[in-house]
Amino acid sequence: MSEEFTVSKIRLRVSYDSSGVNAEMITPASEPVCEATDTTPISTPEITKKKKKANTNRHDETQINNAVVDMQRGMSARSAAVKWGVPRTTLQNRKKAGFQSVTRPGPPTILTPNEEKALCDWLIDLSRRGIPV
Repeated sequence: MSEEFTVSKIRLRVSYDSSGVNAEMITPASEPVCEATDTTPISTPEITKKKKKANTNRHDETQINNAVVDMQRGMSARSAAVKWGVPRTTLQNRKKAGFQSVTRPGPPTILTPNEEKALCDWLIDLSRRGIPV
C-alpha cells in the first residue's frame, strides 16, 4: 500500500509493508533537494528549581567571642549580632550549647603548624632534587 501527500511544494510517498513504514520525499526536478546537515535533536530548555546556596561565610572568631561576651552580660542575640556583624543563629547556637568554646571534630593534631610546614618544605625540596617521595 502506498500513498502520496503534498505539503507546501513537498511531496511525500509513504508506503506500508511487512517491514514497517517507509517514507520518501519526492520533489519536482526544478527544485533542488535540501538535505539536513544538522542531525542533533532540538532540545527544550529544562526548567530546574534553583537550589538555595548554603551560607559558607566564615566569620572572625574574635567577633563571635565578643558578641558572646556581650550576650553573657545581658545583651540580646539580635543586638549582639548587629553590633558585631555575625549571624544571629550562630550566637543562639552558642548560647544553647552553654557558651562553650568551639572545638573541632576529630582527634587532636600531632604536629604543630611550624613542624607541618617544615615537613612539607622538606618533602618539596626532595621532589625538586629528583628524589622520589
